[in-house]
Amino acid sequence: MTIEIRFTLPEAKAFQLIALAVEQLGVEYREFEIREIPVHDPDKLIFINYRRDDTRDVCGRIYDYLLPIFGKASVFRDMEDIPAGVDFRTVIESRVTACDVMLVMIGPSWLSEINKARLGDEDDYVRFEIKAALDRGEDQVAVIPVVVNGATMPKEEDLPFGLRNLATRNAVFIDPDPDFRSDIKKLVTAIQERLTAQPPAAST
Repeated sequence: MTIEIRFTLPEAKAFQLIALAVEQLGVEYREFEIREIPVHDPDKLIFINYRRDDTRDVCGRIYDYLLPIFGKASVFRDMEDIPAGVDFRTVIESRVTACDVMLVMIGPSWLSEINKARLGDEDDYVRFEIKAALDRGEDQVAVIPVVVNGATMPKEEDLPFGLRNLATRNAVFIDPDPDFRSDIKKLVTAIQERLTAQPPAAST
């Protein structure tokens, strides 16, 4: 007997539902595979913040992985999604203020001497994007640090004023192969949980 179960739930919950279904049907199974089903919602936006000299390659790989799950209209990366001839500042500012999730890519050189100084420059766009998202508040946008390639999560004292709240955001760590696929599934689950969460009730 072949049983196909489609779901948009986090993987752990999916396992529980599969086990329950198998028990109720009275069948046995030896193994099964959970496949991610695309969950496209054009009203939701995931913004990828990254520094090209730090995480360009892995950022591209993560972007390519997220596209078929969430849809091209819902995943923004400046290199891919700003048409030629368009004022990139205007586009970036509009996406930052509209995004539901911001992924802050942190690689081994994110806090190098040069890049650390750039984070203190108000004209630096990596800084601008992160600060704008943090200032919107957790109820408006989930700012998720994505720590890659063996980097470490920055501490508050490592960050300039205005970005220090980033240090207390729960991070997702993504290592290179052979761990990349299992690690990025954790990121997908975190994004799905945020995008499907009920908005906070308005105060009366």
